[in-house]
Amino acid sequence: MSSSSSSSPSSDPLKYDVFLSFRGEDTRKNITSFLYDALCRKQIETFIDNNELRRGDEISPSLSKAIQDSSLSIIVFSENYASSSWCLNELLEILECMKTRGQIVLPVFYHVTPSDIRKQTGTYKKAFVEHEKRFKKTKDKVRNWRAALTQVANLSGWDFNQHDGTESEFVEKIANDVLKRLNHMSSCDHFDGLVGIVSRIESIESLLCIGIKNIVRIIGIWGMGGIGKTTIARALLIRIANQFEGHCFLANVKDLAKYGPNHLQEKLLVEIFEDRNVHINAFTLNRLRRKKVLIVLDDVDDLDHLDFLVRGHSSFGAGSRIILTSRDKQVLKNGVDELYELKELNYHESLQLFSANAFKQSHPPENYLDLSDRVICYAQGNPLALKVLGRFLFDRSNLEWKSSLSKLKRCPNLKIQNVLRISYDGLDYQEKEIFLSIACFFKGEYKDRVIAVLDNCGLFSEIGIAVLVDKCLLTVTHNLLLMHDLIQEMGRGIVIQESFNEPGKRSRLWDPQDILNLFKKNIGESVVESITLDLSQISDQLHLSHDAFIRLPGLKFLKFYNHQYYEGYKEKDRVQLDQGLELLPDELRYLHWHRYPLKSLPSNFNPDRLVELEMRYSNIEQLISKENKPLENLRRIDLSYSEHLTEAPNTSQVPNLQTMALHGCSSLTKFPRINIPFNIKELYLSFTAIEEIPSAIESLKKLVTLKLDNCTRLKNLPSNIRHLTSLMKLDLRGCSSVTEFPEVSGNVESLLLGETAIEEVPSSVEHLTKLSQLSLRNCTRLKSVSKGIFRLQFMSELSLEGCSKLDKLAIQGDQVVPSSSINELLPRLSRLDMRYCNNIESFPIMFCNLRSLYKLDLAGYSGVDKMLESLPISSLSSFCSLESLNVSECNLLVLPSALSYLPSLTSLDLSRNNFEILSLKPFSSLRSLEINYCERLQSLQDFPLPSRLENFQAHNCISLENLPTANVVFRGNWNSQQKFKFFNCFNLDNNARINIMEDARLRSQLMANNTQGTASTENYPGTQLSSHSLCLPGNEIPKWISDRNEGSSLIIDLPPNWYSNKFFGFITCIVATFEGNSYDSLFFVQWICKFIDHDDESHGILCHVDYETVGEPNSDHVLFATPHRDLFDVYEGGDDIYGDRNTSSLEKFSSCKKALFRFSVVDNELYTLPNCKVKKCGVGLLYAEDIESIQRYDYDNYGGDQTAEIGRDGISNEEEKDPNLEPEVDDEHWNCSFGNCFSFLFQRWS
Repeated sequence: MSSSSSSSPSSDPLKYDVFLSFRGEDTRKNITSFLYDALCRKQIETFIDNNELRRGDEISPSLSKAIQDSSLSIIVFSENYASSSWCLNELLEILECMKTRGQIVLPVFYHVTPSDIRKQTGTYKKAFVEHEKRFKKTKDKVRNWRAALTQVANLSGWDFNQHDGTESEFVEKIANDVLKRLNHMSSCDHFDGLVGIVSRIESIESLLCIGIKNIVRIIGIWGMGGIGKTTIARALLIRIANQFEGHCFLANVKDLAKYGPNHLQEKLLVEIFEDRNVHINAFTLNRLRRKKVLIVLDDVDDLDHLDFLVRGHSSFGAGSRIILTSRDKQVLKNGVDELYELKELNYHESLQLFSANAFKQSHPPENYLDLSDRVICYAQGNPLALKVLGRFLFDRSNLEWKSSLSKLKRCPNLKIQNVLRISYDGLDYQEKEIFLSIACFFKGEYKDRVIAVLDNCGLFSEIGIAVLVDKCLLTVTHNLLLMHDLIQEMGRGIVIQESFNEPGKRSRLWDPQDILNLFKKNIGESVVESITLDLSQISDQLHLSHDAFIRLPGLKFLKFYNHQYYEGYKEKDRVQLDQGLELLPDELRYLHWHRYPLKSLPSNFNPDRLVELEMRYSNIEQLISKENKPLENLRRIDLSYSEHLTEAPNTSQVPNLQTMALHGCSSLTKFPRINIPFNIKELYLSFTAIEEIPSAIESLKKLVTLKLDNCTRLKNLPSNIRHLTSLMKLDLRGCSSVTEFPEVSGNVESLLLGETAIEEVPSSVEHLTKLSQLSLRNCTRLKSVSKGIFRLQFMSELSLEGCSKLDKLAIQGDQVVPSSSINELLPRLSRLDMRYCNNIESFPIMFCNLRSLYKLDLAGYSGVDKMLESLPISSLSSFCSLESLNVSECNLLVLPSALSYLPSLTSLDLSRNNFEILSLKPFSSLRSLEINYCERLQSLQDFPLPSRLENFQAHNCISLENLPTANVVFRGNWNSQQKFKFFNCFNLDNNARINIMEDARLRSQLMANNTQGTASTENYPGTQLSSHSLCLPGNEIPKWISDRNEGSSLIIDLPPNWYSNKFFGFITCIVATFEGNSYDSLFFVQWICKFIDHDDESHGILCHVDYETVGEPNSDHVLFATPHRDLFDVYEGGDDIYGDRNTSSLEKFSSCKKALFRFSVVDNELYTLPNCKVKKCGVGLLYAEDIESIQRYDYDNYGGDQTAEIGRDGISNEEEKDPNLEPEVDDEHWNCSFGNCFSFLFQRWS
């Protein structure tokens, strides 16, 4: 664990070891002189001020410098110390150095008591009476002196009044103590320059509660191997040890315990009492109870050791603090007051620590930036890995770095692995088996499902997983089993050691090449327990023989999957069974086979041990034959989108099944037969041809989720469905034949009835007391809603969108909800959607006291202006949580003034209204604004756009002429996807276009600056990819983009080493004509870049940017974008154009000198848009720059003359480039077909 903020702000050696502070007339000729001589005899460099004639009150600069240049200060308090303002100012300087530089301060009380100093009594009281008189005008100075004396009197020091021997003996003890402290500091020089340590130490210090004097606190530091627990604990001891009467750092407790518990305790007592002859007896233990100590017990892994060494809080003197470090959370939980989990370094800390070891500086050189990023992503914030790899790579060539990083994938660093393996070695046999199964197979899977599978293998996995979590070998997040990559690598390394050269003799296989060889050469053995194969990692089809598994009788877990898969992805069948399949191993507990090609499981397969079966998109017709005996162990079946499946498994065949997923099985016409009480909890039957739900469904007493959405043939549910008391979620969306509101249990929390044929919500709805989500979206026959719906206390989401026949809300018979009950309505409602509910007359009753409302959608409600204006301000102020409001298509002529009373509003949709002038002044916090199809709108009043605005849509504002000036100081989130779209805004004047383009340019540059060094989302989840896109009418590429050309392609020259850590991405801009185009939906600007002088010209990169339009674009438009480099995909030839998406992939092109770009406009299936042509294109390289280098530029027009260009060298002052000099683009550069494989890209980003 390391930090640039070490205890000392400078890494230069200090000039003095000790600074002596004293009152000359009291002690210069006695104790101070003796002490100085004793320190000098021990070769301790000591500063003593020999100037007896001090003048003035302030200490001299040279004396101040001497204090700052000292490691330790000794303050000799004597009777008249406080009478000297010089001494008191000297004291203030010393305490400042203790605070800011970690200087050790040692008080010596000579013929005075600590109480005299702390409370300023005796001669100190007299001294301060004089100071109060003398410094009447600077009372703060006197207060500071008092506070300083109190603070230093509370430090651990030496009291002459408590000493029985002579003065020379007293001085000798002080000198020995100083020598020990200095030696201890010197032994920890390697803490200088530690990265990230300060914030972590401060967090632990807050848990120690050092300011509370009368208690004993025990704190545990917990974390994985190599994370820096020992370093943190040692640094903390150095920082605060001078506040205690004794201290001890007992390293490697686990190893010392081998010599017996008495050895441990003796070593602890020797350190504390500084006496090698100390004995373990009642007297010594009583002495310990009276002593204020700081103890660090490092690497404790056994509760017995902890019990023997600590025993309890009463074993130590008041004010003592005990710090324990361990990888085992359970050990710490049994003995500490507070537990501190030590987390990994973040990206910037990792970069700093690695650079310090690899380059002996704080940042990598330019040509090693990307290689350094790869190491940082590999280490994932583990300080040990960063340090070891940094030292190993120090002073090695670029080629050696690349070779080393490639080697790491196959041969992990042993020094790192050995440290991490210590935790593994402390596991029992079952825990080791669970760990290896997760590391090699189940990482990323749901915890409860993994427990069911492993328990069936005879492993006690519930407690086993808890132990792995406690020992920092595993984490559980959102019920998913996650593992640090280095820990996973360590586990896999253990398996590889089972048989280094013969993978077929290992217990677990995951490497695609090893698995391909296993099946091709038929070399498997019975020891193989698990195989997991990502089919996207193999280039050719895998042809399995009919007896492929005959030599794998011990196989328990089998998974053939494609991590790139998503719904609708067109994929070849990668696994072929040309001769069928004779058998599967009977030991199988987990079978996941994506796109299983056969109609049934092998007849010789006995699946009675199977716990989980997943065969999505398979050719299965019938899963289990009638002859099969019941599968008692099967807990989960997923045959989703198996279009040939005609019959669901009979419940009598799978009595303990908990989840059955059959959605998308379009040939399935009957609900699963229910013959016995059934334990199923989740049933997914969406998009099937089921017509009826049998009354026997009431026997599914444990059913929690029932999804029947888009079962268009399904009639009403049986009335006895209300007996399903465990049911929490029912989804009937799109069941267009359902006419009655289902009578369900009061425990239901989510009820989705959109696009059904129901006509009313009955009064019985008020009995659904736990209902939190109700969707009646597009129930076009719905006429009335019972008032009972508004008494549902837990309702958080209500959608009535498109209920066009709903004319009365909160009405039952002829009675309207009385106003006296308004405050009881929907107290937790956060989302309300009432789009196109124009017939509701009593609508205003809803708008009172909805304090939790976050999102309100009133699109198409023509009376919204009158409704809002009729509400008192007190009612509007109740919308304190409202952030998103949609009032589009409401026939608004002016913006209702009531909206200015919504202070939390960040998203506002005003589209399709009748404004002529619009002011945004009341909405300074907006992040999203939409004004599409405001065809009368002429102007946004001259007020800067909201500084947080990230999304601005103004499609088809055909009368819009001007916009406010750009607000350059953007205060929003730079890691966002910013979109500014002005399709068909043909009336924009020249100044408006200048403002729009200037804003786009400045936002792009500022985004590059503010996201520099941001890690990719793949390695640091939660990081959003940045981009900025813009569209507006026009026919010119801005001239500050220096590389421009007529047509859809161009070749650019790349500067030397163009790809670096500062490279944000390419600025791209095209002029596209849409004349005669009737397309009104999502489309993309797609570009492909080939590096034409690369060794393999079939390689390149590709990207696309989405432009969702709500209108048909006409004529020419300028489409501008600056996507972050992580949005690029690397094209590596062949039929499958998708390689790994990461920034390091671009490094292979860094030496290229020319790049060829080709642009096109495509639809949402990535076919070229008809009647759309790219007329012009331009490309620039965008780099992070110093903020001062960004200037505002004057434009004649956005395509006219500018003083600077963005091109091959980023921002520059080059002359305008003659477009006629652009090289012709020859089709021979495009000899590889990109086809329609962009569908994967579309799905990822759409």
